Amino acid sequence: MKAIFQSSMSRVFAALILGFGTTTVFAGGPLNLNPADPDGVERWPNGGANIPFNIDQGGLGPQNNAQATADVLAAFAVWETVPTATSTYADGGQMPLDVDETNFAPFLSNLFNGTNMPDGLSPVIFDEDGAIFTALFGVGTGVLGFTSPDTRDASGTPIEAVCFLNGGSILDGFPLADFFGVEVHELGHYSGLAHTVVNGQNIALGDSSGPSPNNDFGNAPLDQVETMYPFAIQSGGQATPHADDIGILSFLYPETSYFADSVTMTGTILAPNGTTPLTGVNVIARNVADPFVDSQSSISGDRGVTGVFTITGLTPAAEYEVFVDQILLGGFSTPPLTLPGPEEYYNGGEESNSDDVTDSVLLSAAAGGTIDGVDAIFNTPPPGDPLDVADDGFVQLFLPFTFTMCGQDFDSVFVNANGNVTFGAGDGDFTPSAQEFLQGPARVAPMWDDLNPSVGGAVTFDIRNNATTFVVQYQEVPDWTTGAPNSFEVYLRENTSGVPGLTNPFEVRYGDIGTDDGLAGFSCGAFATSSFEAPTDISAILPERVGNLGSTAEYEEFDGFFNVTDLHDERVRYGRPKDFIDKFEENNTFDEARFIALPFDSIEERDLTEIDLIRRCGDIDCDVDYFWFKAEAGELFTADLIAGGIDSIMALFNEEGNLIASDDDGKGVIGGLSIIQNFPIPATGDYVLAISTWPDFDFDGVGGLGGEGRYVMDVFKE
Repeated sequence: MKAIFQSSMSRVFAALILGFGTTTVFAGGPLNLNPADPDGVERWPNGGANIPFNIDQGGLGPQNNAQATADVLAAFAVWETVPTATSTYADGGQMPLDVDETNFAPFLSNLFNGTNMPDGLSPVIFDEDGAIFTALFGVGTGVLGFTSPDTRDASGTPIEAVCFLNGGSILDGFPLADFFGVEVHELGHYSGLAHTVVNGQNIALGDSSGPSPNNDFGNAPLDQVETMYPFAIQSGGQATPHADDIGILSFLYPETSYFADSVTMTGTILAPNGTTPLTGVNVIARNVADPFVDSQSSISGDRGVTGVFTITGLTPAAEYEVFVDQILLGGFSTPPLTLPGPEEYYNGGEESNSDDVTDSVLLSAAAGGTIDGVDAIFNTPPPGDPLDVADDGFVQLFLPFTFTMCGQDFDSVFVNANGNVTFGAGDGDFTPSAQEFLQGPARVAPMWDDLNPSVGGAVTFDIRNNATTFVVQYQEVPDWTTGAPNSFEVYLRENTSGVPGLTNPFEVRYGDIGTDDGLAGFSCGAFATSSFEAPTDISAILPERVGNLGSTAEYEEFDGFFNVTDLHDERVRYGRPKDFIDKFEENNTFDEARFIALPFDSIEERDLTEIDLIRRCGDIDCDVDYFWFKAEAGELFTADLIAGGIDSIMALFNEEGNLIASDDDGKGVIGGLSIIQNFPIPATGDYVLAISTWPDFDFDGVGGLGGEGRYVMDVFKE
């Protein structure tokens, strides 16, 4: 589901009303991915011909049904008349009812519950007075609309969609004239377009038009906000598609001569080490002769290939400057990366991790040509310089060696302001909890607490011992509440043991600790913990190593009252957890299902259950787990995934292989996991339970996009 938010803006930024962020979306690219598509993107079939819709019976704010319908038809026509695209839209007739706050829920079932059950309708729903949006998002929401394909065929191709428009926002004062731009935006999502960031940040947030802080192109005119910018800007011109909007629509549904008459640009965004591709970086190309009208963007990795960006529809013979840009605000499925170095221009053969970020080259090609190899490398911060983690921020640093942590390999570490380092993702949270510690990213926490480097002290890094030791240093960083300074260092070392799957050596060295509360220790995170690991007294173990070869987490919580921090001037060396192996493998098909005696749970490491895409299938992302058990007629069966970092789906089959129950996610003990609860067993016999990740609805393990790692399963019958 994709949402657009209201914003009141002038040339000088006034106020931005965020409301409630419903879900995340892509920027400058396709709305969703589809591994079965030749380009890996989700698009309507047949070149987007006759995309279906059904219009609601009610009114929209001050508009009656006829007026609201006319505007929606006109908004569809905006996209239909893009000359370089072939998408068209087919009116399937009016909805059979007036959808309101009393009856809207069935039209969100596919979107919210992943049921994927076609009903022959693709509703454009008019929430006349905003009651539906209030029910979903609360009073005073800034959400103006949300839209997404919500039903797909077996190949992942959309066949139905849903769109909700908030008439209550018009009644509350959002200009009706600007709401037409909202409708065009939402129907862009309907067509498969994602959010875009090109001129909007400059107009709305005062961001520079070139690499910050350089406003090299001046300020964009107010009416040059791209249609698919995630915020509605009054008088922003969003009712008219801009080059970025037209480019992605035409990529999805190209007119015959689209590629032959235009230029394509592609490249890879690389980390300061020059080899690691980075996903989540916004790339902007501006025509130097017309920098706001003829400008496009792409977010690296948005088409499923790590670090790669692609821009189509550029003007032949025009000269473009290209730069990497930090996305400041908005929701995105490909999470915007906190840039590991300054924003900078691509400068061709001079590109390196120590080049002049203000140098650029002009890129151009003839019609039908491709400008490839636009590989931008971020500059590396020098060791010893204070890292710009601010208050509650983080910085990604790239390591001189591969760091293995609990079976996962990382080439970078995220240094977080609040006294911890994480792997795979940064974390600005200043309120530590055991649950987040165990179910978040893999983490080493000297003292996870609300620290504030923005007002004192410094966070730095160093590379030592011939690049075999990487040190993150927190030097007299004050506690946010008391101002008391805290000093400690994290040592990450290269693994020279030769033992496969063994975590690299790491330790923490403490100086003076000013905070009395916080959380210290290490965690394998959602990838390998059960989420039920108990805390321990770290100082009582010293000087021995903390943890052992089987530990998934070792930590201590300090509350500042009954248990006050006691690690001053200590050196804590941690055990080195091995990779964790699902002992039920191979159980990737119905016929290979492994027997489990009920009741069963997989909390203990000896019963570990996991989805492991690479180990099972090599270069093909696939793994699915099948288990069989015996049950008698009338027994009530429950299978609950109570912990894990995957986007799970679950199915129950009888011994003939017929599906008799299933669940996507969102109803387990921890959100995002699956549960089949109190299902009455129809007949005595054998049954098979299957676990996979979204959207593997056929349970063959191929094409699952819902992540990998350990999950904890509780299965029983009553």
